[in-house]
Amino acid sequence: MKRIEIAKIIRQKYNGYLPKWVVRLIEKLIHQDEINDILALQNHVDGVAFADKVMEALRFSVSVHNGELLPQSGRYIFISNHPLGGADGVILTSVLGKFYGGKINFLVNDLLMSITQFGDVFLPVNKYGRQSRSHLQKIEEALSSDRQIVTFPAGLCSREEETGDIRDLRWSHSFIKMARKYDRDIVPIFFDSQNSPNFYKWARRRVRLGMKFNYELILLPDELFRAKGTDYNIYIGKPIRLGDLDKNVQDDNSWAQSLKDYIYTIPVQPQFR
Repeated sequence: MKRIEIAKIIRQKYNGYLPKWVVRLIEKLIHQDEINDILALQNHVDGVAFADKVMEALRFSVSVHNGELLPQSGRYIFISNHPLGGADGVILTSVLGKFYGGKINFLVNDLLMSITQFGDVFLPVNKYGRQSRSHLQKIEEALSSDRQIVTFPAGLCSREEETGDIRDLRWSHSFIKMARKYDRDIVPIFFDSQNSPNFYKWARRRVRLGMKFNYELILLPDELFRAKGTDYNIYIGKPIRLGDLDKNVQDDNSWAQSLKDYIYTIPVQPQFR
């Protein structure tokens, strides 16, 4: 069973060195021992089955609204807001994985590929550098297959706006490009949740200090364990045909932001436009 070793990950990912006391502090912040306890639950299962085990260990439950809108057949790209940065990915892997018989792939930050227990469900997306040729090939193979593709277009989890609302950052339009290239309609999902006030407090401080690196992300494992026993709600929107995203009306980048705004209306308006 592969364990998380943050010191090793830092060396491999960033080719750098940190003092031992800093490493120990990070290990505590990310709940390294608790995460490894969960990873030890794997017991020869991976992928969707492992996501189910994580949900059980953390006592997560989920209510799926408008579940009848999930397509029974066809190839789709599923898009969702990204409020949590951890639990939301696990829960969507479990819900969609079970509905589609395990035939899903989730595009995730390549750092999460260190959690090998998710098997071949996760596909790596490098948000902080160039994508490797092998990773690109795996993504292209998945998009060409009959597996369902799931992604968080924001890439990073939601932040607090000046209005106090918790919303995603700007969405990348790459999912629309993929949908057009591989002829996949789009299924929108609204994940109704948010992190603790502590997470947004540190994010605001980082912005005020003018720091670009999102150091508040190191708090996400703590947010995951704070949420033990939570019942989540997700809302399925009506599938969106590629023809509805007319390039003559607006470009793909503008469509992506329109879809981002629409996601938050799904509980009262499941149909786009």
